[in-house]
Amino acid sequence: VRDYQGYRESAAQPIVRRELPHGGVVLIVDFGAGWNIGAPRAGHTTSSFHSFVAGIDDFASVVGAAGPAHCLQVNLTPLGARQFFGIGMHALARRVVSLDAVLGCDAGRLADRLFQAPDWSSRFDIVEALIARRVADAGPVLPGIAWAWRALERQHGLVRIGALARQLDCSRKHLGTMFREEIGLPPKTVASLMRFDRARRLMDAARKPDLARIAAETGYADQAHFNRDFKTFGGITPGAYLRARLPDGGGLLA
Repeated sequence: VRDYQGYRESAAQPIVRRELPHGGVVLIVDFGAGWNIGAPRAGHTTSSFHSFVAGIDDFASVVGAAGPAHCLQVNLTPLGARQFFGIGMHALARRVVSLDAVLGCDAGRLADRLFQAPDWSSRFDIVEALIARRVADAGPVLPGIAWAWRALERQHGLVRIGALARQLDCSRKHLGTMFREEIGLPPKTVASLMRFDRARRLMDAARKPDLARIAAETGYADQAHFNRDFKTFGGITPGAYLRARLPDGGGLLA
């Protein structure tokens, strides 16, 4: 589990955000009016959801609450999601699915328990207990993939995929097959996502981001390379991203 949070949000007009890919899996338990989620890569087709799971993706999505937002969000690593949901991550990759599609009737019971809990602290206790129980009951992920994921994380994606395959004494093709099952996307894509996400976080942390310095620090050949990668994953340029950010960490306007 990377983190979790609960929140309410209401505004005079609906806020529609562009959610950039981050190399993780998002679980939303909704207590409000639901969500409208669009996929720019699929011609801006929009679907409506209440509680849902968004798998690892390599392109942005557009998300807006259907009314005042009220939900609990859990951000999982792909390996954590693999154990929590007990399914191959290729089934969730580049997709948003309703929570009951992966948890069955447990999804409704979970939503009811969380909604009826008296405060956020009680809700977090319920979620922690559920995660601990499901992960304890799950089979282990492939040890080699767990090692490869940690190696990529330590280097923020700056690892040659051929070197990972050699360390695991397998072919690049077999490594890709294992990543599809345990992570959801190919290892090269995952590595690029990690580098992109680090660059985005450095931009968010800086009051006046120096894009050339961030590009160099995160391993891009030059700022033009950084700009291309940012547009590939986010659908916008770094400059457009900076202009669209909401204040106080409120996300990114679509």
